[in-house]
Amino acid sequence: GAIIEQKHSDKHGTTEEKVFYDLIKIKKGVYGSEHELWYIFTGEMADDIQVYKEFEKEAKALNLPVKIIWGFENYKKELLKL
Repeated sequence: GAIIEQKHSDKHGTTEEKVFYDLIKIKKGVYGSEHELWYIFTGEMADDIQVYKEFEKEAKALNLPVKIIWGFENYKKELLKL
């Protein structure tokens, strides 16, 4: 199983800032370790949102237990592996 957090962005908005609160939650272990945590960025604007790229960079730098997935097609591929 997996815990899934999806951020869908067709425009810029408050969702962008919320991802950094999620980084704090991941650091504190709020999601636990029983299931893999997936963070999925989808929508027309997702690839262009710098905050999402920074989230990925920070999560990798801190070696946080989160799989970051970009786009619906990649999300579908990951779901098929379950």
